[in-house]
Amino acid sequence: MALLSSAGHWLVGAFVLPVAVLIGFEANGRLTTSPLRYCVPALIILSGFALAGYIVFHAGLDRAPEMLQYALGSDKQIQHFVMAAAVVIIGASEWLARTAPRNTSPWRFVWPTAYMATGLGFIFHVQTGPQAEAVWHYHALLGIVILSASLARLGQVSKLVAWRPSGLIFAGLLAIEAGMLLAFRAL
Repeated sequence: MALLSSAGHWLVGAFVLPVAVLIGFEANGRLTTSPLRYCVPALIILSGFALAGYIVFHAGLDRAPEMLQYALGSDKQIQHFVMAAAVVIIGASEWLARTAPRNTSPWRFVWPTAYMATGLGFIFHVQTGPQAEAVWHYHALLGIVILSASLARLGQVSKLVAWRPSGLIFAGLLAIEAGMLLAFRAL
């Protein structure tokens, strides 16, 4: 079970890392007018669906109904589904925000707002097992990084902070988040 938990974190981290790199490019004025600007929301949407799919299909297609039933009966797995749904919403709203000129769409506020909720979800994420306290500390720290990233994004899209510095801070915090997810080892 520990390996399966670790693999779920690695899966999401593998999506967050390229998003961090692309956000860094965008903060430096790259990818803002090309079709590549849609890579970020596409990766975010895919990561949400990948997480939800992993929860259901990690034990194989033949056991998917059993895993879904288990997940829907587990507070911890329901939190994972809620986080996956929030990530899909973030990606979809970011896609919509990118169809308008930069910082003119109200959709631009969904990412930082939903990301704040996701950060809080990590802080209050249900943990079980003999090492629950240690794992909670990891998730709480991850939640703080996500909350910090959401504030950087909010500063960027609300024009309270200059686009480039806030974008680079946001990208850096996303890279830290990705590193934490990729380095996670369930106890």
